[in-house]
Formats: sequence, C-alpha cells, structure tokens
Amino acid sequence: MSRRLANKEALAAHADKGLGCELAPFRACCGGHGVTEIHHVLRGHGNRIDAAWNLVSVCPQSHRWCEQDTEGGMVLCWWVIHLRGELDLQAISDFWRRCAWQRIRDVVARGDDLRRIGQQLLEIYP
Repeated sequence: MSRRLANKEALAAHADKGLGCELAPFRACCGGHGVTEIHHVLRGHGNRIDAAWNLVSVCPQSHRWCEQDTEGGMVLCWWVIHLRGELDLQAISDFWRRCAWQRIRDVVARGDDLRRIGQQLLEIYP
C-alpha cells in the first residue's frame, strides 16, 4: 500500500514561488533559466509526500542527477530547502523512518564536492 501523501495546495504553492532551478547555483546545468519540474527529495517506495521540506524546483538535467546520485541529491536538495527556510530534518526523519542526519554524514564521508555542504548542514542542525 502506498504512503503517498498528496497535497495539491502544497504543490501549487511551491510552483507559484517561481524559483527556477534551485540547484543551478551549485551545478553546471541550465543556469537557472530552464524549464523546471518539481522534485520530491523523498521519493518512491511510499516516501513521496507533498510538503515544503520535500519539494525542490529543478531542471530536467538536475532532476536526472538527483535520481542517479540519491544520497548527494538529497543533501544538495536539503541545502537549498534550508536556504529557503523550510528545512525540517526531524519531520523528514519521522516521515522517512530513517535518520536524515545519517544520510548527511554518509555524504560527508564520501569526501566529494558535497562534503562542505553536508558539514554545514550538520553544524546548523546538530
């Protein structure tokens, strides 16, 4: 049984913000001027919820990247949600039934370009 929690109002409110590709400042993609789609950070296997802390506007190229690099995509998306002032790691952990902080620590341990962002999230949300 699906745990999909659809909220058309939350989707419309997010779309109405006209954010452009929120990952463009951090990735070589559309430069923030392309067509966007709504990406659910928690997705699939009953984790999809329409809540401000789970929605990011992305171009198709960044959307594909998020789906290919699930861990890195989550952390970068959580960073842009934080920048919007809508990140709630406790709500994410409660809904996801997994520890969001551990996912961030996993990305920091990878030692790639997202390490700094992960470290900042862990400092802000201890």
